[in-house]
Amino acid sequence: MDEQKGTGKHPHKSTAEPEPHTKQAGAGGKTEEKSEASEQSSESSDLKNREYRDKQSNIHHHTHTYEEQHE
Repeated sequence: MDEQKGTGKHPHKSTAEPEPHTKQAGAGGKTEEKSEASEQSSESSDLKNREYRDKQSNIHHHTHTYEEQHE
């Protein structure tokens, strides 16, 4: 008896990736690398700006919503 899983309402996607995730994608890859690095930098500075410590000196971060409400 061959049991099939799923509802059968949609086809299953292939597990093969359409494009490999490599940093050797030519000139476009280098541009992508730079924007990725600057995005990470801005994210880390954003986190640092939202940082606070509780009474036990544990580090936490305010949410963007909190920041917007308390400008």
